[in-house]
Amino acid sequence: MNESLEFPPTRQSDPGPPLTLTEAGSTDPTFAGRRELKYLLRRHHVDLARQLLESRFERVVFNRPVSVVRSIYFDTHKLSTCRANLDGVGKRHKVRLRWYDRPLPDKQVYFEVKWRENLVTGKYRSAVMLQRPLAQISYRQLQRGLDQVLPESSRVYGHIYDEPVVIVQYQREHFVSRELGLRMTLDYDLVFYDQTGRLSPVLGVGIPLEDLALIEAKSKVPAPQGLTQLLHPLAQRVSRCSKYVHGCAQVGRIPVSATW
Repeated sequence: MNESLEFPPTRQSDPGPPLTLTEAGSTDPTFAGRRELKYLLRRHHVDLARQLLESRFERVVFNRPVSVVRSIYFDTHKLSTCRANLDGVGKRHKVRLRWYDRPLPDKQVYFEVKWRENLVTGKYRSAVMLQRPLAQISYRQLQRGLDQVLPESSRVYGHIYDEPVVIVQYQREHFVSRELGLRMTLDYDLVFYDQTGRLSPVLGVGIPLEDLALIEAKSKVPAPQGLTQLLHPLAQRVSRCSKYVHGCAQVGRIPVSATW
């Protein structure tokens, strides 16, 4: 790990609050329950998958055609979230801080609590504005700042899952079928950055998972009829495929064999 890339926490005697909720979206909106289906690919199939999605769905561009998504995942010291996924627990949560298209952000981030109840998923999402670059905020300062600004519905999970485990990074392309109320994402080029024992967020030298790619189909409940035909010849993955769990394996927190 290249230690020179890790910034120490700020040394000001009173640096002030590290973040605030933004005016837009500061009420912690709850995304309605949805069905989420995953289709596992190999990296060399990404071009074919893109052609399939472009032929059947509308491409959506946010900041750029291909987004870079990065998230810090938080858990307990026993990796309760990770192990709940591996054990197939029907009711579980994941906690992350997410941002887009910058290595480490200096402005907008999103605190998310993703929940699952059997086959239905959803999330609480709070938009947060950083008062200084994330690299200059220690994890202790970050946790204290989140505790001050998050609504109670999200704050309680921040208390439970307070240990930074891994930063997950990947490329993402977005597609939509407005008629079916269906969103599709194509994810590939996954890289993981171990945060175990770090005082502040740091990238350093990442660990790539080069051969894994996946399509996620997200829809209202119930899922639209004919989705399998729309995505033919892709086959839905029957078992779970969590980027966070893969990250735990790649940085050595759980055996790699547990993820397949």
